[in-house]
Amino acid sequence: MRQLIRFETLKLTLPSGRIFGWALASLLILAITGEIVLRIESVQSLLLPPSYGSSSVEFGIKLAKINSFVKQEGGVDCIFIGSSITDADVDPDVFRAAYKQYAQCDIACFNFSLAGLPPSSARMVAKYLVQTYQPKTIVYGVSAGEFLKIFNQRETYSTSWLYYSLGVFSLEGWLYANSYVYRYVPTLRYFYESDYRTLADAFSKRISSSGFDRSTVIAQIAIESPVSRDDYQMDAESFSGYRELVDLNSVSTRIVIVESPVHPSYFPHYVKGGKEMYESLFIEPISGYARSRGVPVWRTQSVLDAALPPQGWSDPTHLNVEGAKVFSEWLAKQYASLTP
Repeated sequence: MRQLIRFETLKLTLPSGRIFGWALASLLILAITGEIVLRIESVQSLLLPPSYGSSSVEFGIKLAKINSFVKQEGGVDCIFIGSSITDADVDPDVFRAAYKQYAQCDIACFNFSLAGLPPSSARMVAKYLVQTYQPKTIVYGVSAGEFLKIFNQRETYSTSWLYYSLGVFSLEGWLYANSYVYRYVPTLRYFYESDYRTLADAFSKRISSSGFDRSTVIAQIAIESPVSRDDYQMDAESFSGYRELVDLNSVSTRIVIVESPVHPSYFPHYVKGGKEMYESLFIEPISGYARSRGVPVWRTQSVLDAALPPQGWSDPTHLNVEGAKVFSEWLAKQYASLTP
């Protein structure tokens, strides 16, 4: 009976080693094809510039624009850096035109300021800019709010790629630097995330070829109560980053520090305790360290109170295009007076 009835299960033996080999070969071919295709400029123009590991879409856009700028101009003489305040306050094209008038010679400048850039990251960004583009001058715009601990916690720029570019090895940094596939794949979210696409499009349209983030908003500013309720305390890590940036000052690249202006009605409330505390807790340590290293500090708050038009502000700490024009012309005059 056992011999008459037999139950057998069909077994399929898959050549697993061969399938794995084919899969690996296919991935390798796909990766190589991607590396070749993504190196084509016409293909890159269809994609969002890569941000090299940063969550800031502006970072990638600014990197792409400064590379185009340097290619067109043959180099860059000065670079402005700072947070969104300097991003909105300095128009390099206006600065250039005014400088020509004051100094009777041309100058090519780029605004590499980034929204939310804390001093702890500004030092790294400045080191990269000096190493890569060899500008004659780095102009760093500073504001009291950027040295608070809460501002420093918004860190998005000190990526593995940036560290790798400055000589600190990591596998991820190496991949961002050498693999176009690894670099560009994150930008594909532009095509399926509407919020990200909206933000990217807004930055792309607003940022000029020289890096200026143009704002046409005219704010109606009325400060009726104190804005700062807490005692001002400068974050130690932020100040350390600031010192490292100032220490980049050298014969080949000069560092200049600029006080970013705030709206006159906002200024008394910017730091708890008003002007006296603003001077002692912010300006004195900033100016003291800079001057000890031979770095000039340009004060703006009292100088430009009357010069900046009421309609030149987009909010209490940011200028719009009209205010940026006045501010950039003033900066050009200051820059022209520097000893060559």
